[in-house]
Amino acid sequence: MAAVPDCTTGDAQPVYSGSMFRLIPTMRRGSATALPQAATDYPSVEAARLGAAELLREDRILKVMIVRAGGYVEYVDR
Repeated sequence: MAAVPDCTTGDAQPVYSGSMFRLIPTMRRGSATALPQAATDYPSVEAARLGAAELLREDRILKVMIVRAGGYVEYVDR
């Protein structure tokens, strides 16, 4: 497992070899396709958690699932 510097703190964050993390939001109504955080690939789970926190600022977002190519990683909710 490699490490890359975190853009916010400069600390090294783990990067799982060859996998990118994605966010799948659950919404009350509408579609998440217009939300840039949902369309982004994240290099680490910490970066994905930050993206999920940004998504949760939107009132319509109920919870966010973090996934990678191998499957489910975790849920983030309010």
